[in-house]
Amino acid sequence: MNELFSVRCCLLGVDESLKQVASYFSRLHREMFGRGPSHCQAFLEHQVLVIQVTNFISSLEEVLLDQGQMDIAAESRMKILQSLISEMKGVLRVLFQSDVLEVYHDWSYENGTGIVIVLFQLPIENVNFLGKEKLHQEVARLSALTERTPAKILSVKINAHLIVVERDGILIPLEKAMIQKGYATPLRTTKAELEKKYFHRDGHFHEIFQESVQDIFIDWNLQTDRSLVCFVLNTVKG
Repeated sequence: MNELFSVRCCLLGVDESLKQVASYFSRLHREMFGRGPSHCQAFLEHQVLVIQVTNFISSLEEVLLDQGQMDIAAESRMKILQSLISEMKGVLRVLFQSDVLEVYHDWSYENGTGIVIVLFQLPIENVNFLGKEKLHQEVARLSALTERTPAKILSVKINAHLIVVERDGILIPLEKAMIQKGYATPLRTTKAELEKKYFHRDGHFHEIFQESVQDIFIDWNLQTDRSLVCFVLNTVKG
C-alpha cells in the first residue's frame, strides 16, 4: 500500500477522495496491465463504492481477442485483478475508515468498459427509488430462467446513471457441487455468458428505467452465494 497516498486521503473531502481513488486505480491498472484506462471515475453512495472504467483493454488482451481467445483474456484479467484489488484494499480502508467486505468486478470487451464494486456493508442498504419494485421483479424473472429465483433481492441507486442490485441465494445444487469439486472458474465463465445474454436480450429494463441501458455488469461471489448486477444508464458524464 502506498502510505503517502493513504495519509493524504484521510485529509481529503469525499469528492476529492473519489478522484484520488480513480487516479490510484488507473495507476495500478497501468502498472499491472501495461496500459491504463482512458477514463476512470469513482462514486460512493450508501457504503457502496463503484469504480467505472472506459477503454481498459491491454495490448496482450487485444492479441488474445484477435485470436478469438476471450476466455483466456478474461481469466488472465481475473488473476491480475486479484493482486490489484489486494493493493487497493488497504488504501480504501484508510480512506473510508471502514473494512472492505467484498469486491466485485466485470468487464465488457465488446464495449471496452468495466466496473469494480466495493462493498463496505452487507447486505447493501435497500434504498427506495422509482421503478425499484418492477426492477426486482424483472431481475427475479431473468434469474429464474438461468438458475433460480433469488432468496433475496436488494438494490441501491448510486446516482442517476448507476444502479446496483444484490441477489442472494441463486445457486442451484448442481452449481454448488461443481464449486466443491473445483470447477468454479468454468462455472463462472459459463454463467457470465448465459446470464448476460438473457439480461441483455430478454430484459425489459428500458421500460422500467425509462432510459436506454448502456451496460449490464454481473459478478458473483460463489462462496457466499451472492451476486451483484450493475446497470449503467445512458452515458456517464464526468
